[in-house]
Amino acid sequence: MEYYEGFLEEYLTRILIDFGASVWWVSTVIVEHRVKSDGFPEAVAVANCLKYSKPNRGMEGILKVRMRLPWTEKSQFCDAEASKEMSHLARRELEALHAVTEAGCSSTPKLLQYMHYRQNDKMCLPGGSLLYLLMEKLPGVSLEYRTYWKYDVETRNRIRRAFKETFTEMRKRGFMNYDYGLHNILWDEKNNR
Repeated sequence: MEYYEGFLEEYLTRILIDFGASVWWVSTVIVEHRVKSDGFPEAVAVANCLKYSKPNRGMEGILKVRMRLPWTEKSQFCDAEASKEMSHLARRELEALHAVTEAGCSSTPKLLQYMHYRQNDKMCLPGGSLLYLLMEKLPGVSLEYRTYWKYDVETRNRIRRAFKETFTEMRKRGFMNYDYGLHNILWDEKNNR
């Protein structure tokens, strides 16, 4: 099957995902896009989800899905390209989330659970890698470029101070973020973080 923008949204929306220890319901897909990791194409989606199983039924979470894509749209190449291995970006993200969770970092989402599967025959690259990362949902709003500049100078200065504290905590624990996207930074005005 050929990938198109919205493929993962259709696949994920309103399904239950059983992680073994808990079951989660995907409510809405926030974003979906293509990326390349060391030349390997993949589709990435980020979604809001709710815990369906007990305890803590109704708890909010964030689900990130990384799905390997074929090099070309021609199906004859799919079998040869179908690698169960995670992309470099997927592997690094999983390792980083695991490490910051183990270290107890206060400013990053905790990795709650993850699953790594092979894509089924109805997906874009049958046999290819399909990674689900379930994370804690942190409070706040994404500080995308336009959002950030809507705040007054005083609030932007509070954001800068909070970011410096967080950055310092991460460096003291031996971590460095190489994903510089502002969309990854959340501002929790209520807690000044």
